Amino acid sequence: MAMKLNEDTEINVPVKTLVIIIFALLSASWYVFTTYEKINILESDLKLLSAHFENYKTQPSRSAHDLQILELKLEYLTQRVTVTEGKK
Repeated sequence: MAMKLNEDTEINVPVKTLVIIIFALLSASWYVFTTYEKINILESDLKLLSAHFENYKTQPSRSAHDLQILELKLEYLTQRVTVTEGKK
């Protein structure tokens, strides 16, 4: 049989139980928000690292860059030799 509650109904809850319930709710809230924040931090780190990796993939490697520099130096020296031989 269901009981009807009205404004005159008294509910007795011991203070110790009430404090434990409030502490449990606060602890659960803190845990949820802390976990949510950690997830957000990890997601932002993942986005930054993936963007960094994408930029790194598009950059030429150092060996390719070194080869280009050597090719430019070779062309320069070839031109200098040609100019020097033309003066003789």
